[in-house]
Amino acid sequence: MSFTAEIGHYVGATSDYTTEIAQWLTDGVKTVVSRIGALAPDMLEQFATTAAITDGNGVNLAAKGRILMVERDASDSANTNDDLRTAKPVKLQFKNQLSSTTSLYYAPPEDPKYYVEAGTLYIKPTPSAAEAGVVHHVTFGAVNDINETIAYFPDEFKKHVVLWVAMNVLHAKMIDTYGRLPTDLDADQTTFDAISDFSDGIGMSIGLPSAVSVSSSLPSALSVSTSLPSAFSVSSSLPSAISVSTSLPSDFSITSEVGTVPSLKAMPSISGEVADALTNAKNLFDNQSGLGVSTDVEDWLNAEDVEMVESVLQTVATELQRASTHLAQHQNAQQVQMNDWRQEVEQYQAVVQSEVQGMQAQLAKYQADLAKESAQMQEEVSKYQAEVSKESQRTQVDVSRYQAELSKETAQMQEEIGKYQAELSKEQARIQAEMSKYQGEVQKESARVQSELAEYQANVARKFQSYSAKIQKETTAYQWLQTQLQYVQQMHEQCWAPYQGAMSDQNTSYARPRK
Repeated sequence: MSFTAEIGHYVGATSDYTTEIAQWLTDGVKTVVSRIGALAPDMLEQFATTAAITDGNGVNLAAKGRILMVERDASDSANTNDDLRTAKPVKLQFKNQLSSTTSLYYAPPEDPKYYVEAGTLYIKPTPSAAEAGVVHHVTFGAVNDINETIAYFPDEFKKHVVLWVAMNVLHAKMIDTYGRLPTDLDADQTTFDAISDFSDGIGMSIGLPSAVSVSSSLPSALSVSTSLPSAFSVSSSLPSAISVSTSLPSDFSITSEVGTVPSLKAMPSISGEVADALTNAKNLFDNQSGLGVSTDVEDWLNAEDVEMVESVLQTVATELQRASTHLAQHQNAQQVQMNDWRQEVEQYQAVVQSEVQGMQAQLAKYQADLAKESAQMQEEVSKYQAEVSKESQRTQVDVSRYQAELSKETAQMQEEIGKYQAELSKEQARIQAEMSKYQGEVQKESARVQSELAEYQANVARKFQSYSAKIQKETTAYQWLQTQLQYVQQMHEQCWAPYQGAMSDQNTSYARPRK
């Protein structure tokens, strides 16, 4: 029996998923091995093989699973691999120290080590044909569906792969079932082509009535012989602009020797002694190279030399005190500079106050001249308003004459509009009669359409019954697949039950520096 045939016992027909099953069998092997690595890592040896390393090129791990153990022959005798020593893993950052005999991480033949860089595993010291290295790693064995075999794969886990692939096939069938559902009633042409659609066209022998035709025309525009009154004519002109002989006071003019706002002079710079002292203190604390020495406070702490730590810290405190002294001198110089600037500002404010008082006196004189000029302008405005009133009375008489003639023309226009409306009413009656005939034929056509619509609705009901039957069939198939998927999932988890809670792999330590 093949793997595919066994899968068919759980999912039914598999002929439509041959390509997918081939891929899922390969993926299932990887899934089972990964889960064994999480649940029972000590069992990974059953899925393992070895790869030999006889040079410095290492072994590429791209197509290999988890590394279980790395060994190297410590003897170059004729008996190959007669003195295998287990190599310890080392972090990549220490790889260059593995070949240095003075390094704590040095790897002699009796205590080999290995590291991984860019997906390739390297053993130190470098293996050779006489002193070969061996990498024990998990491998994902090739699947033979027909013979129902998997390389490097215990038989007890084949059932796990079959159930895992069965779950994928059932899920794919559920997706395909959903895709077969019709999107609307007309989607399945084979089922519904025999049912014609409803035609909503209406055939009318009587047309709509013609447009309104009125022989009398609307009256022409109004014609008034009397013209509107002429424009205002006023001999007195408006007064000229206000003329004040006294001008507004000019801008501030400060004649005092303090001519501009005092500016804050540049503050004295901080002595370079401060930066020098702080730099020395920092270098003594954690940057010995800046002073040209080999140790700092952190190094003495690591060396647990308390006396040297206290001595260096006292020197650091002396440098910090020197920096504080120079900073205090800088602050005193700043305070003197600020006191001089405040004195200049007070002198400038006194000069500004004197200039403001002079400007206020000039402004009072300007306001007096302005009041006198305003009184003269008010007198001229009164004369102008009197003439405007006289012209308004004349214009009102002319407007009255124009309105009388406008009323006469309006009455004549109303008479002509009456004639037009009478003819319009006659045309409206004719149109109404023709509309009655048209509506009668519309009702007749509506009855015919209702009859056809009833037949169409009966056809739609038959369509819907066929549609519902198809939906029911696909729903039943989907529910079976869903139930079967749950069953297979339960069986798959039951297969894993004996391995739950297994001991985790403890072989994860990295090599430590030699004491």
